[in-house]
Amino acid sequence: MSLFTYYCGATIYDPIYGYNCFLKDIDKFGLAAVSSYASGVVLANLQTFKLLNITVPIVSATAAATALSSTSTYPWFSRVQVSNLGWIPQAPSLFKALGWRHLAVLYQNESRGISTSLAFQQAIEENGEIKIVKSAIIPPSLTRDQIGDYSYILQEILDTNVRLIIVFMHDDLFGVVLEKFYDLGVRNGDLIFFSIVAAAVTDIGAKNDTYRYKRIEIGCPMIIFQMPAWVGAFGEKIYNGLINDYKTVPPGLSCNYFDATFLIASSTKSEEKMQAFFLNLLFKSGVNRE
Repeated sequence: MSLFTYYCGATIYDPIYGYNCFLKDIDKFGLAAVSSYASGVVLANLQTFKLLNITVPIVSATAAATALSSTSTYPWFSRVQVSNLGWIPQAPSLFKALGWRHLAVLYQNESRGISTSLAFQQAIEENGEIKIVKSAIIPPSLTRDQIGDYSYILQEILDTNVRLIIVFMHDDLFGVVLEKFYDLGVRNGDLIFFSIVAAAVTDIGAKNDTYRYKRIEIGCPMIIFQMPAWVGAFGEKIYNGLINDYKTVPPGLSCNYFDATFLIASSTKSEEKMQAFFLNLLFKSGVNRE
């Protein structure tokens, strides 16, 4: 088994970097490769494997991009989590359980926002017990200075008196939308936002600007249906174990979100003391010692 992580901060796929990274270990590949939780990194690794004509299976625990669902494009890729669309069939049941029968949908005008929103709206329509009272679309690249031109769309949502708004947009756009809702009089608890983007929460709290308080004021309560890190009970156990032993997030690991690949690789390649720590943590979390 081959284990790979990726350098922290990588946001653009560099085929030359990837090629050189894997080329030195190509003769060591075994039966499978465990890739990162991050969908972009998985896609990058798949492209690099194609360049090198490597056809061993690639496994990812949490990569959720819908693009990775194509078995014809990536026949040797497997994951143990559903795609970004996989949560949609369960959404109506969740809403009914929480007593929500009316909602609004707000999404950005680009391929992913449109496809996910349409799939969601179709699931709600087929369910028949929940009503979408307003569906609205806005450009994906709006800045703080431009969002005012579309404030009438947000006001139309508010005029429906719904509390639940389903959001399909990237974090920066979501941030300026929250600010504009604040300018329109929305305050904490007036609305409930539902998003599948975990960073929507972290970015709201991390923005270091004069508008930060607006995002924090109305950005909670917020429901995140799916997070790219700490997925499930096992992820929580690993997180709690690390926090308990380190008290703070270990330097050098935080940017990797302790993804499964990094954790496993660290347990097998680290110096003896760190190796013992990682292995012990994995075993305490319920991993079979074999």
